[in-house]
Amino acid sequence: MHMKFTLFFTIQLTDNLYFFQISEGSKAILEFSNHYSQRAHNSQRSGPLPGSTPHLNDIDEMMRQNACVYESLSRLKEVVLTQQRALAQRSKERQEKNFMNPAAEFSENTNSVGKGGFAGPEGKKRRPVS
Repeated sequence: MHMKFTLFFTIQLTDNLYFFQISEGSKAILEFSNHYSQRAHNSQRSGPLPGSTPHLNDIDEMMRQNACVYESLSRLKEVVLTQQRALAQRSKERQEKNFMNPAAEFSENTNSVGKGGFAGPEGKKRRPVS
């Protein structure tokens, strides 16, 4: 149990880091795009003006941001695939356990019997029709 919790907690922290990296990289790319899109729009009629196009080092930085976003998404995908495999394995183990011991499945399903509820054992008493 402790190992499962530790793994889950580690995955959650890792997920948060990936989401943060995706968010920050995407935000930088969006701001870059909006900035130079606005400049291009303003200089559309008069043609490209000096300063209306990005510098090569700015483009290189956006390409690095994009690569970071891509890498974070790839790692996040691996985390999700690992979780899905683990869930499938646990489901398979449960099915095998229940196949080997059908009484275990029956006892799990009958634990809630007799606890009352809407259709519980003490139903509404009916009065005779007079």
